[in-house]
Amino acid sequence: MKIVNWNCHGGFRKKINLITELNADVYVIQESENPEKYPKFKEKLNNYLYIGEGHKGLLIFSLNKDIKITHTKWKDYYRRFFLPVLINDNIVIVGLWACDPYIHEFYFYLRLIENNMKRYSNVILIGDINSNKCFDRKHTREGNHTDTINLLKSWGYESIYHYAKREVQGEESIPTFLMHKNKNKPYHIDFCFAKPKFVKDFQILADDKWLPYSDHKPLLLETV
Repeated sequence: MKIVNWNCHGGFRKKINLITELNADVYVIQESENPEKYPKFKEKLNNYLYIGEGHKGLLIFSLNKDIKITHTKWKDYYRRFFLPVLINDNIVIVGLWACDPYIHEFYFYLRLIENNMKRYSNVILIGDINSNKCFDRKHTREGNHTDTINLLKSWGYESIYHYAKREVQGEESIPTFLMHKNKNKPYHIDFCFAKPKFVKDFQILADDKWLPYSDHKPLLLETV
């Protein structure tokens, strides 16, 4: 299965044709508008789930008619924005868009879903978590970036980028985000967490093609 994640920086209905050229089975999109408000946009989606507030939210969709997307019904206790979906009754994908208070929101969401995570052998967590180890100096209470990585590791989950590249958290050679689209302000804040045995390939699509459309780079994951 091929999964693409992208924080589209808004206006996704005008950018959908760009990202679907990647021919993925499932797309996880942050900062998307609600398809229900745009009938022509909605018509392009085979099936989807969306959560959001105001004009932006988290969208998971497929154009593949053989892909079935259903909500796992895991409780989120009003944490934003995390969307756990079941793909063909087999793989769980948890779409991530960690908003204020950012990494702490994600950490405590993981604590809430721990039992659910352990019910499935193959769970993929992917998205924009707005965090990096370099920000630990600002987040000194429980639930900072390092705490989150260690918690996931204790369940057998790795940051697939770091696992594949053998790079240390906070010392990434490839950024996923350019603040204000400025190449002099690179950060690595988009992540995919999974059990390595279920991963065939992982890439950050870091070429400049994406820069006019978003300050984030797409992530591409292939499962075995």
